[in-house]
Amino acid sequence: MSRFLLFLFLGFLSHNLMAADVEHLFKSGNEYYKLKQYEKAVEQYQQILDRGLESPALYLNTGNSYFRLGKIGKAILFYERGIRLDPGDEDLSHNLAFAISRTTDKIETLPGIFLFQWWESATALFSITGWTLLLYVLFLLLLACIGFFFLSHDLQVSKISFFAGIVVIILLLLNAGILISRVSVENSSKYAVVMESSVIVKSSPDKESVDAFIIHEGLKVSIVDKVENWYRLRLEDGKSGWVKKEAFEFI
Repeated sequence: MSRFLLFLFLGFLSHNLMAADVEHLFKSGNEYYKLKQYEKAVEQYQQILDRGLESPALYLNTGNSYFRLGKIGKAILFYERGIRLDPGDEDLSHNLAFAISRTTDKIETLPGIFLFQWWESATALFSITGWTLLLYVLFLLLLACIGFFFLSHDLQVSKISFFAGIVVIILLLLNAGILISRVSVENSSKYAVVMESSVIVKSSPDKESVDAFIIHEGLKVSIVDKVENWYRLRLEDGKSGWVKKEAFEFI
């Protein structure tokens, strides 16, 4: 028993020390940023990321530091990673839009079916964690409706509970569908940001193949296939081609 308590105490102490260290690194990064020492700020933030920790604020500050260093690709990469955690973060969305406005490539999105566009917009409202929490809340509401329906002796309350339960079930199913869709997209779709100033995209996974087109730093692309060290990317306008791994970083 005493050994268990010792391990518990050491684990608690280790956690507190790590939390204090992470807080110190984050504050140090912010101070370096204020002093316009952006490379040192990135070093502090990166130490936190190297420990497997992440947050929208951490990605925002890292992206801002890279933007100040003139590394647009890196800035967009970290803004995108932050939005992946919190799609509703206004600061991340604003800074991402501003950084994209500084890139070379202006790709027009292929027109899509309205219903599909609406569904994609709906799934992007919250992160996977957000949709999961909402699903949990709706489930509790459904249990409450069922409880009022069966336990209430008031006919009016039972009727309201019945119809409210139907509405909650519909919302629950819709939420579940969006959550499944969001998880599926996260697992199947891989997005990346171009890191090099300019990249010649090849028509096939061979350096001797025909040049297809050129893309530039900061462009977000979909990665749809891989052959050895070659990756096939697709742009929002439907164009696709092959590049080496060194040309981009996964979001």
